[in-house]
Amino acid sequence: MNPQTIVTGWKPPDEGWIKANVDGARNNIDEKSACGGMLLNHQGIWVTGFTKFIGRYSVLEAKLWEIATGLEVAWTMKCRHRVVESSALKAINQGICNNGHCAS
Repeated sequence: MNPQTIVTGWKPPDEGWIKANVDGARNNIDEKSACGGMLLNHQGIWVTGFTKFIGRYSVLEAKLWEIATGLEVAWTMKCRHRVVESSALKAINQGICNNGHCAS
């Protein structure tokens, strides 16, 4: 198997919008989870960031927490036009689809 490099780039939100780039993780040894992220404006300028210990949750739950927390931070800052960027779709799909059997 040959490793491949995939080049991607950050795309800013539309003017007047805030983008929350978020991530969540779980330690498999002690099962503790946390999430964090940063909010950037349409010019890619840092608005704020956050980290949050969320307790003992699965990877899927940590991914859902990252999205909810990013939206909550933006809402608290009165950012009503917001978008979230996350790798959570893969985790969500893995949580829904198990051993080739997917929920509909």
